[in-house]
Amino acid sequence: MRKVLIGLAIAAVLSGCGATTALKPVTTSNATVTAKKTPAELAAATRARKAAARAAARARTRALVVAKRRAKARAKAAAIAYAASNRWHQGYRMYSDSLAFKWLGSGSFSCADYALNGCWKIEVLAHEGCNYLEVDSNEMKGGAIVGQLIANQANVPPDTPVIFELDADAANISEASAPTISCD
Repeated sequence: MRKVLIGLAIAAVLSGCGATTALKPVTTSNATVTAKKTPAELAAATRARKAAARAAARARTRALVVAKRRAKARAKAAAIAYAASNRWHQGYRMYSDSLAFKWLGSGSFSCADYALNGCWKIEVLAHEGCNYLEVDSNEMKGGAIVGQLIANQANVPPDTPVIFELDADAANISEASAPTISCD
């Protein structure tokens, strides 16, 4: 009888009755069932996910730092380009995008011999040059226009200062109106 019981027990174990199954993948015709992971494997997977997340965060941080450096470099380059593009008119008052002027002080020049009543001198700078450059102003006395001041120059090269003398027509005139400058 003892031999029969041992034989039944062996048959039961081999058929899977009452025994625990191993944690190996079992393949059926429709799907594969994976075995459950051990606590050590779960902990290792968690550590790997956290490490990957940290690496991704570091990569994002590095990308932001690089982007900020590039933006700062672009802003600096733009400021340098802007300063260079406006350097042509330093020391002058802007009249338009391509014309600038400055009145010269009366102590820094003398008038032509024929300018018996005095004169004004204005320096004009044409950034792009002009085929014909003209400066008009008015002689003013007590707020009233008492004369017209006109000067011109042909074939003005780019960024070349041109000094115009505007001769007074009336005696004891100390004011000239704001100039009108045209460049063709």
